[in-house]
Amino acid sequence: DDEYAVADAGSFPELFCSIRDINELRRKTAETLLSKMLETRRRTLSNEAVMKIDAYGSDDRSKKNLPGKKEGRISASFPGSQKESIKNETVQDNGTGAVVSVRSIEQLRAVNIDTCERLKKAAISYDLFRVTGLRKAVEDEIIKLKEKSVQILLRLPQVSRQSVIAEYDNILNENALGLTDGFICSNLESLAYLKKAGYEGRIISDSGLYVFQPETAHILSQWGVDGFILPCELNAPQMTELIRSFPYEFILPVYGYQPVMVSAQCLRATNNACLMESISTAKRMDEASKQIYLKDRMNKQFPVILHCDRCENTIYNTVPLSLHKDIERAGKTGASLFLLSFTIEKGETVRQITDFYLKDDCKGKLPKALGNFTRGHFIKGVD
Repeated sequence: DDEYAVADAGSFPELFCSIRDINELRRKTAETLLSKMLETRRRTLSNEAVMKIDAYGSDDRSKKNLPGKKEGRISASFPGSQKESIKNETVQDNGTGAVVSVRSIEQLRAVNIDTCERLKKAAISYDLFRVTGLRKAVEDEIIKLKEKSVQILLRLPQVSRQSVIAEYDNILNENALGLTDGFICSNLESLAYLKKAGYEGRIISDSGLYVFQPETAHILSQWGVDGFILPCELNAPQMTELIRSFPYEFILPVYGYQPVMVSAQCLRATNNACLMESISTAKRMDEASKQIYLKDRMNKQFPVILHCDRCENTIYNTVPLSLHKDIERAGKTGASLFLLSFTIEKGETVRQITDFYLKDDCKGKLPKALGNFTRGHFIKGVD
């Protein structure tokens, strides 16, 4: 509420105000203005929801139920829907289950279900499922997995423009619902589409739908989400606290190249080599599947995946995230499942890493692909 008046500096030669004080005043002014602008838009949880969340975070629960089986989940359904509650559903003990995510038919075929008994779910890229020429091959692999009681999830794109959402009807209307057991949503647009379509099956939020606290998980659960892939920005203690405070299925990424940018500024188009304009559809798919890299001034190579049908590039980190040296600590977080996410890996690499994590429990011979890796923020968190 203080008022300030600045006169001509020439009238007060002794006047001095440091840049630090000016910047601090600017920050406080901006924060106050933002707070006033958001006052009418803030949402608060109901007293009942707050009581439930507090109850899940009590010492009583953490002593009796963790680590181990989780029971008594809240029903995850769209507001007003008739979706049945998933109360008393049992989640596997820590370290006994995993999710494998693939984006190519070679990777899907490389998942060795005979040796990976701990595989509980397989997430298949939306881009792979929609390729007409590969549909039969993908369906055959899905059937093999389902025969082994592996749940199939369709992983929707990280960015959903209107043109992409318009194609979702084909996925829902065709036989995808007969082959898949649920969806992984990376953004609110995909989640809103499923809500509008009346879908009442399983929905898991990807790490792009940030869940940093129980309140966020509760709000998403009201929109049908009943599983959460943990954000890689959280460290181990933060993950543990979140998992213990909300009794849903939390999936911890333990391997995979992490996206650092999703860009509409296509690398090929920037270099006058757009595949959409120059070649046929079949050849375009073949060219787009070839691995390209973005090199920085330190000669670090960032893998790039092209999504030509929607003019997007996904740029990944130079080395994969891998928690094989901290797998015991990862299990102690209370996560229901581990996530192995494959993007640019060849089939043999997929086979080696899945066996290393799920068959050898990270105690066998280290795969060559893990020669260079990062632990991400799992130990130190975000500074």
